[in-house]
Amino acid sequence: MTAIFAKFKAIWMSELVRRYELEHGFQRDAVIEQQARQQPQLSQQVLLRGQLWAERLGLTQHLQRWHQLRRVIAISLSLLAVLIGLAQVQATLALPSPISLLFALVLLLGMNSVMLLLWLVLSLLQGVRRSASSQARGTSILRLSMWLMQRLGRQPQHQQYQTALWSVAQRNKMIAPGTAMLSHGYWLLVMLATWLFLFVSLSTNVYQFTWASTIWPAATVSSWAEVIGWGPSWWGVSAPSYADLGPASADATNQLAAGRWLLMCVFSYGIVPRLLFLLAAMLLLGWRAWRAQLDLQAPGMATVVQGLKPRAQAVVIDADTQPPTNSPVTVAMASSARRQRMEPPQLTADSLTVSLDFELDHAWLAQQQTAASVGFYGVVASGLEKRRLLAHLHAHPPQQLWVRVNSELSPDRTTLKLLREMMAYVADLEVLLITANEHASAEQQQRLQHWQQLLAEQEIPWRLV
Repeated sequence: MTAIFAKFKAIWMSELVRRYELEHGFQRDAVIEQQARQQPQLSQQVLLRGQLWAERLGLTQHLQRWHQLRRVIAISLSLLAVLIGLAQVQATLALPSPISLLFALVLLLGMNSVMLLLWLVLSLLQGVRRSASSQARGTSILRLSMWLMQRLGRQPQHQQYQTALWSVAQRNKMIAPGTAMLSHGYWLLVMLATWLFLFVSLSTNVYQFTWASTIWPAATVSSWAEVIGWGPSWWGVSAPSYADLGPASADATNQLAAGRWLLMCVFSYGIVPRLLFLLAAMLLLGWRAWRAQLDLQAPGMATVVQGLKPRAQAVVIDADTQPPTNSPVTVAMASSARRQRMEPPQLTADSLTVSLDFELDHAWLAQQQTAASVGFYGVVASGLEKRRLLAHLHAHPPQQLWVRVNSELSPDRTTLKLLREMMAYVADLEVLLITANEHASAEQQQRLQHWQQLLAEQEIPWRLV
């Protein structure tokens, strides 16, 4: 079991590193990449790289404090469960003597039975909808735990860990068994505390129990006793009859049988079902954790995979790298360098079009350059050109800004940050994702999907061109 969840932790750490790199840029280290390449499979290489970078970036140290906070919350909730069990027993045994067995069962098992029935109904409904996000909303213990984590752990890292954990668990269908294990484990602790306090109280005090009802006849109460006694009968404990434990009975032997039967009812209907559900949830959670896989199609993973390839095979398409001399990227960079030495065109105050990094449609670019379009700023690739563009937008903000983006390039943090900065200077900005053709390769489609997802996350309007 430890090895299974060690794999899940490695996936969790890789997800943390991936989110960190999307925000702060891709991390490169020759030693870490060399150690990761020693693993036989690509997924194992990415996992080892994630663990090494998590240690290098200090994420594991913050994770230890996150676990400490989680343990404090778990201990606090456990103490609350023990107090609930004690309160149930005290409320039951504080009833006027003789104590009605039916009412005692309601007080001892009522809350647990209602919560168990509610969990079963919600599980069936969620199974029909197959909604992973709604599976957690039905677990009050999980909501309370997350609320305490947010209140007590106000550090930004705690929220990042929780978000990454939720993402990995949701992708591998671990939320349902995880919340079930948490819920059943908590109520199992409540019922264990209830049974223990009831056992101690019945062992050290004298109580009188009776079958009592104001509106139901003796035959009906006897039938109920037989039905309720089905569970304890599996353990060799029979329910006391109505004749032996009627309103006028005070025989010590019958009272002894009533106390033992009450204990076995709590055990049979409170502890056993929760224990069985808990074991089933643990097995399902362990099985899904063992089958958990790293999402190599997530945004940013393409750059990680390329970085783990041997240098002779790595193909990195980025605005800050130096491509081969005769490639279209080099031609675009050379053209951009020539425009840098030219005065910017006279622009209107209504609209402006900017091609970011490398223009994919060379025919469109040639047409704009030939026509000397006053609404076209040019291809902005270098850091100096981007700073000049921001300065121009600050001095002469247009009403509409169209940013043409080559969708075949990998999205990076710098580009997204630049787009957010440009949005602050214009009234309306829209990203035009330029595609080469309708029959793009799988890798090109993957990069296009990454662009769409990241732009949507940043709330930047976009459309395909």
